[in-house]
Amino acid sequence: MTSEPEAADIDFTRIVRPGDHVVVQTGTGEPQSLTRALLEQRHRIGPFTLVVNALQADVIRADRLDGVRVLGTGAVGKGRTLTRAGVMDVLPVHYFELMKLIQTGRLPVDVYLMQLAPAASGGGGVSYGTIYDWQPEVFAKAGTVVAEMNAGMPWTNCGGDTPPPGRLDHVADASYRLPQVAPATFGEVERRIAGYVSELVPDGAVIQIGVGAIPDAVLDGLKTRRRLGIHSALLTDAIVELVEAGAVTGETKPIDTGKMVAGLLFGTDRLYRFVDGNPDLLMRPIRYTHAPATMARFDTFVTINTGVEVDLTGQVNAEMAGGDYVGGVTGLVDYVRGARVAANGRSIIALTSTARTRSGTISRIQARLPAGVVTIARSDIDTVVTEHGVAELLGQPLQERMRRMIAVAHPDFREALEREAHGLLRQT
Repeated sequence: MTSEPEAADIDFTRIVRPGDHVVVQTGTGEPQSLTRALLEQRHRIGPFTLVVNALQADVIRADRLDGVRVLGTGAVGKGRTLTRAGVMDVLPVHYFELMKLIQTGRLPVDVYLMQLAPAASGGGGVSYGTIYDWQPEVFAKAGTVVAEMNAGMPWTNCGGDTPPPGRLDHVADASYRLPQVAPATFGEVERRIAGYVSELVPDGAVIQIGVGAIPDAVLDGLKTRRRLGIHSALLTDAIVELVEAGAVTGETKPIDTGKMVAGLLFGTDRLYRFVDGNPDLLMRPIRYTHAPATMARFDTFVTINTGVEVDLTGQVNAEMAGGDYVGGVTGLVDYVRGARVAANGRSIIALTSTARTRSGTISRIQARLPAGVVTIARSDIDTVVTEHGVAELLGQPLQERMRRMIAVAHPDFREALEREAHGLLRQT
């Protein structure tokens, strides 16, 4: 192991070769001093591929990527600016299957840049901190590991997994504030959606929830529930409020009883203080958080996510809007299907019935998906919720699905949708 006082002292021309795949731990755990130093040396290295996940920092920017190919798992967070600039290609893959791409070498990991939290004062070794999801697989396959030890990273329990010091080829010290992912603002429409969703979540349920205005509104609406459990890809500031409201105990979970389970932490200092050394939080990798075998252990498991638009048969586009790539496949389908394997599971896709665009207000409920992108198949869909109600589609034939979807569309668009539905029925 080579220890460097600062990332700027690392000579990446001796680490990264032309044509290499450099995988970066991103999200709120991006090793910003390392990525900054790498990109500053890019012209001396030669062409290489940068592999990223959900970008939240401002270091990896379009104006710093000439000569660098960027491959991302979606346009989550700051990644949206890269797809719009045409500098990031997107890998459309379910997160659970992403692990196989890494394990089999189909997604190479020549160099891995990661951020770690220093060892806690009470022992336990260094920690992966706010991002654990794909790290075990990437870490195991990496040819060279370059780590940043950030004093500003909270220490989290990753089930006893800690990187052995001998596996870290280069280590640089750092101390800076993590990216601040502020809670989303939500209004009356989101509150109405949250009201419908909350009615579908009983006391004692285990929940998975996404990020954004609607998920935050839902979590706010669940504060009166009791004995909830958390098993989710990520946690946000809104989870802290839910816990402080007394809604979360985890006592009904047959596995990880009493623990909140997640793989990603996206929030502000409030969340980072809450998770630092918190014994009630257990960070787990994608191979566990997104595994059907894990979710099958739960009795009442409710997954709550959103999408860009839904067609009348229940197909969901969660990737494209207005010709831009704005979302991603991510773990969405993993959790939609995961809810189905739980004994009393339910998968909910919640979205506003309309969206404002430069050309005016459009319906998010479409006869056909205009972008031609199907993220969730109609064979996987369960429940769709808008501010106008709940459409339970699982087990329903096409004609009944269309009727139920039109009922939750905005009233201004229902007549047109009914006309289009008649045309679709003649084609089925």
